Amino acid sequence: PEANLVELLCWLLGQKLGVIRSLLQKNELIIRPQQGQLMPVSADEPSDGLADWIADQRPKTVSWSNVPDYFNTKDFHDLAKRISCRDGSTRHYAYLMNWVTKVYGTSIWDYLPGCPTCAQLLSTPGHTAAPSPGRNPEGWRRVRAIIDDALRPDVDKFSNLGWTFRVPCSDLFTNLTTYSLARQYCHRWEAHFFDETISGRSFTFKEARMVPYSVLY
Repeated sequence: PEANLVELLCWLLGQKLGVIRSLLQKNELIIRPQQGQLMPVSADEPSDGLADWIADQRPKTVSWSNVPDYFNTKDFHDLAKRISCRDGSTRHYAYLMNWVTKVYGTSIWDYLPGCPTCAQLLSTPGHTAAPSPGRNPEGWRRVRAIIDDALRPDVDKFSNLGWTFRVPCSDLFTNLTTYSLARQYCHRWEAHFFDETISGRSFTFKEARMVPYSVLY
């Protein structure tokens, strides 16, 4: 029988939960819930014990969700190393969602005529130039091109959502344009996040990729 999207998602989650239940029943999986607060700590600083306790468990993997969004980049790398196996074999997984707020060019507002340029923002601390309509037809053409790109008919080719939704997607144009622009500038944040002067040479970069934008999130 035909099923809607919600029913399909419930079925999929049920299948995955069934696998976990089976492993628990066979004693092939052990879950020990614990709660604690990890604070930024470098390799040569004393910790409150939690970071070192995690490292002593010799974790094969660590899942951070989007915790790095709320850390200073260097502090995150220092802490990730601190809770890793001493031989550096721990693999870390994380999702960075707020990086677009830190990379100039990922918001359509950066292109509005009258807005400060990246150079102005870097050279003038506290620069708060307000956007103004002005008379800059070239600037407005650029804004229109960005919107057209975000709403183009073949959007499913880069979002991988064509099999689920009809386009254009029903969402704020700022969200759609940010995703479209983020595809062009994600490499800049990647280069910053994995810069050896920040992460240190002991960190081994494996893979970074941009996950498709979802209107369900």
